[in-house]
Amino acid sequence: LGLPPASHDFVDSIPPMVTGGNLDNKRIGVGTTMYYPIQVAGALLSMGDAHAAQGDSELDGTGIETSITGTVKVSVIKAAEFNDWQMELDFPLGETSTEWIVHGFT
Repeated sequence: LGLPPASHDFVDSIPPMVTGGNLDNKRIGVGTTMYYPIQVAGALLSMGDAHAAQGDSELDGTGIETSITGTVKVSVIKAAEFNDWQMELDFPLGETSTEWIVHGFT
């Protein structure tokens, strides 16, 4: 899952970005809530690149690619409804019932 960044005319889909896309994190799964910063009008959410198995990211550039069918719930949280921490969110953040999934980028 990902959204386009405001800072690019052309988006390389290989490296993950602060707006998501190609995160390839095995911890993102059933029951995970993901929060993404929106940088462009309309958000332009994109989904794909499912893996049957992989390590923690694609450090060597490989995963076992597969098709996927499922149900995804997409909710928009308007700025007026943000909690304090959501006002500062500038990277993809995952939440499960037991942990936060934090992503960092260089």
